[in-house]
Amino acid sequence: MGDTLTTDNYPVIKFKVSYNSGESKAITIILIRGGELIQKFEGTTPLQIEYQDDKIPTGKKTYYRLTDQREHLISNPIFVICEQ
Repeated sequence: MGDTLTTDNYPVIKFKVSYNSGESKAITIILIRGGELIQKFEGTTPLQIEYQDDKIPTGKKTYYRLTDQREHLISNPIFVICEQ
């Protein structure tokens, strides 16, 4: 966290969402890139996602973060430069 990842491939965002109690609950997770919603994921916890962003602007620094449907912050920003 806090560093910038530089890649020559499209980035793959992987994450898992679960509750400490182990409960299964319906959840919607929102993936943000550079301040804009790029994808919504719906499912039941534990939810595990792998998403390849093939629409990332190349040669520019951007960031990703995750929120839930109530717009609670779930992740700190992760900074990426795609040099493809």
